[in-house]
Amino acid sequence: MFTLPTTENVEKYDGVSLVKMQDEATLLTSFLPALYDPSHIPSKRLDAKRIETAEGMLLLATKYRIDSLRERIIETLEADYPTMLGG
Repeated sequence: MFTLPTTENVEKYDGVSLVKMQDEATLLTSFLPALYDPSHIPSKRLDAKRIETAEGMLLLATKYRIDSLRERIIETLEADYPTMLGG
């Protein structure tokens, strides 16, 4: 998942080893805040932008196996788009 070079020439930022991720910056921009604070999961009902943002978050939550975040994103989406019709 993550690899760090073992040489002495490790790239650093503020004295900490830098981890380069291969994911798109646009996906990470929405995913990382939600990782630390799930209130960043978009919750505006029936908003097309919300689906796009949630899709990226869901993709990375699945990729990195962050099940609690993944489940919360799915619950939020299912509130607007149920998997079964009632009646």
